[in-house]
Parts: sequence; C-alpha cells; structure tokens
Amino acid sequence: MDIWGKVLEKLSSDLSKPSFDTWLKNTTVEWDEDELTVFAANEFTIDWLETQYSERIGEAVKEVTG
Repeated sequence: MDIWGKVLEKLSSDLSKPSFDTWLKNTTVEWDEDELTVFAANEFTIDWLETQYSERIGEAVKEVTG
C-alpha cells in the first residue's frame, strides 16, 4: 500500500463512513519534494478539505511517514 493509501486508511478510522466517503474516498495526491497536493473531483470538495480537514490530513501524513 502506498503512503496515501495508508493515510486514507488512518483517516477512514478517524472519520464517520459518510464523511470519509463524501470528502476523501476519491481523492488522489501528488508529492513534490516535501509538499503534498490533494486532488478532488471539484473545487467545492477541495475548499472543504482545506477548511475542514487539512489539519487532520497533515497529522495523518505525519503519523504514517514518521
């Protein structure tokens, strides 16, 4: 499993299934040096992830990558 898969696995255990399925399930990422860019289906989802989940995503990435 790749790093993002592990991050998603961690987030899926922290969030309700409807929340995870709505906001994170279909995301993809791109790694560039030390920067992670999350891609989603539309701008609304991207905005929601930035305002509601960016801290959680960052914490999960740190947990997975050490």
